[in-house]
Amino acid sequence: MIVWGYHMRVSYLLSITLFLSLVSGAYADHKVAYTGLAPVENQEFEDQVDEAIIKDKLKIIKLEEKIADTTKKVPPSLKLELMKAKVNLEMKSKLVKNYVRTTIIQNVKVRRELLRLLNKQSINIEDLIALQKLVNEEKDHQRAIQ
Repeated sequence: MIVWGYHMRVSYLLSITLFLSLVSGAYADHKVAYTGLAPVENQEFEDQVDEAIIKDKLKIIKLEEKIADTTKKVPPSLKLELMKAKVNLEMKSKLVKNYVRTTIIQNVKVRRELLRLLNKQSINIEDLIALQKLVNEEKDHQRAIQ
């Protein structure tokens, strides 16, 4: 009797595990069908985005260390460079927040453009306009499909 009860519990747990694995697999397939990208590709893209942001953060840290090591008056050019780096990082962080974290970017061209911007030393307004134009084209394309 004890063995039978144990056997039933194990089979019940196995059936729940099988059901959950099927559901999660179906969800992953749905996600691939919906976005056109496998979860691994999304993760690689997010890793590349994070890497670009980390590079800028490291640049700021190095500049701050340079300023801290300076015993005499800090040159204005170094202060200006630090300020530019901070503004650039803030812009890139906002780009990430607006385009990567809130929506799944489906278009490969948009992804490439975003990564190109994140890897640039400084971002100008023309770059932002071009990126927004690509995003708007992709949104219009998605609406047309639906």
